[in-house]
Amino acid sequence: MTARENLLSLGRVASASASVFVKDIGQGLLVVSHNTLALLGLTVVAALVTFASQHNLREQLETRTLGWLNARQEARAEAAGDTLYGVADPNAIQRATAVNPKELTRPQAAVAQFLARRYKVAPEPIGRLVQ
Repeated sequence: MTARENLLSLGRVASASASVFVKDIGQGLLVVSHNTLALLGLTVVAALVTFASQHNLREQLETRTLGWLNARQEARAEAAGDTLYGVADPNAIQRATAVNPKELTRPQAAVAQFLARRYKVAPEPIGRLVQ
């Protein structure tokens, strides 16, 4: 064997061993990533089961999330120059919602019916005003 043939055979062996090395590394990374994703999925499922079964934890999470979302909305409104957003009353919808006249006391229902007939409006919104 000549030196040239020895060098060529050494190159083939090195190329083959590098190929096997890269192939093994690729398969190892695939196995590790697969197992990592499986572990992440199990963690998410465990967290969901925990929050679903614990009412107080779920309520705390909802409260904190709502507070965070409200703070973000206020910051956006302030950045947009909406000066009336901070003055808005979040409970105004409950006060403005119509009420069933049957839920009123007898004198309140009588006043609501009188005003509704007199001004030709529906008794439900008048009932809320009378209440």
